[in-house]
Amino acid sequence: MRTTDGQVAVRYREVTDRHGRVYRIGESDIDLMGRARVWMAVLPWAGMAAVALAGCAFAVAGEALHGARPWSDGRLLWPLGVWVSCQGAVALSTGRLRASGGLPARVALPLGAAATMVAGLFLVCVPDAAPARLGFAVFGGAGAGIVHATCVTTAGRWYPDRRGAATALVSGGFPYGLVPPAFLLAPRVEVHGHATVPAVLGAVGCLATASIGRLFEEPPRNWWPARIDPLRPGGAAAVRPGTARNPPAVRQFGPGEAARTPVLWLLWCCLLCAGGVGVLGLALEVPFGRSAGFGGGVVSAALFAGAVVNGVGLGAVGLLSDRYGRRTTLVVVCVALGTAQFGVPLSGRLGSQPFFLVCVLLSGFTGAAVLPLLASMTADCFGENDLAAHHGLVHSATAAAGPAVAVLGAGPLGARDFHGAFVLAGSLGLASSVLALFLTAPGRPKVRRVVPNPQPLGEEMA
Repeated sequence: MRTTDGQVAVRYREVTDRHGRVYRIGESDIDLMGRARVWMAVLPWAGMAAVALAGCAFAVAGEALHGARPWSDGRLLWPLGVWVSCQGAVALSTGRLRASGGLPARVALPLGAAATMVAGLFLVCVPDAAPARLGFAVFGGAGAGIVHATCVTTAGRWYPDRRGAATALVSGGFPYGLVPPAFLLAPRVEVHGHATVPAVLGAVGCLATASIGRLFEEPPRNWWPARIDPLRPGGAAAVRPGTARNPPAVRQFGPGEAARTPVLWLLWCCLLCAGGVGVLGLALEVPFGRSAGFGGGVVSAALFAGAVVNGVGLGAVGLLSDRYGRRTTLVVVCVALGTAQFGVPLSGRLGSQPFFLVCVLLSGFTGAAVLPLLASMTADCFGENDLAAHHGLVHSATAAAGPAVAVLGAGPLGARDFHGAFVLAGSLGLASSVLALFLTAPGRPKVRRVVPNPQPLGEEMA
């Protein structure tokens, strides 16, 4: 068989492994799109950073117009919950549309950028604070959900052999996008009291997101890198990077088939718990730090430094998951996530700012690592062809995590019972690690250890 692009004809063939899975081999990334597939990791990374830049810049503009105080107290919890819920809900519909071919990647990113721009208009143009925040949460979460679901799954499809590193790298673009508005714009807004600069930067971020999306390409269904033989399950890790500990799915599952397996719902529940921890942490760490007597600059520095650490560390976590196994890495990350929550109130009782900073950094880093790890595991379990639909279904867990945590956390936060709120967050983190222990790819035969006969036949006859 041949695939053609203008005057270029490239031969490919489809091979089937012992489980019946089909692989399309023979075409390189250069053959398919005229450039190396590394661009399908760099461009999604840039798209994630651009949409985060836009959302954060608009949020800074909203602070300038509506006052910074209401954004920094307990009233942040409900818009954050709405934002997270909309992100997860839109990721589900985006995944199904992308899997059916109704929403190509080149269209999805401009659509997400448009939703983010509408969110910014709510903050800038609506005078009343409550509806402005609500509109920003709904449209901003929707825009971020569309962009995130598209970028992560596009990179995952181009890198079936090194999926952990690729998806983690792309996810690391989001925290990097938060850094410029936080460092460069917040002091200027506080001094001058206007929103022009951050609003303009938000618009630039939306334009950049839409432009980057027009450069996206997607591989054919069942595509596999030409230099890696998919029929060599015993190949060396150097020849088959990322597949030694994380073998490919036994076959390509459709969205309905995947939804009927217990594994997908275990993934969903794991993200539900970890996502709840992330929402609680973002909403509680700043007010807790101030109530404990830590300087506001210390708390802000911890959050900003966490964004930088996340951008670098997520790629490292992805590489570790390729080398040591996705499930093992996820369990360790979730244990660290839960443990960090118990450390935050302890730092207040000890009055230790360094310990508080360590806990905040660890919480942000591990919380950010869970979603790309689960995205990679989703493809390992169900294949790449309908990864957008599968990932969207798993990602929809955050739609439940947002309102649930807002309801559960509003009471403890309103009563200033930070200890109870962080115990809740730590328990959710440890629960996610327990769920991760049971994640196994459906249809893969279990390897049984051969136990030698304690009394060999020769000894019996003797």
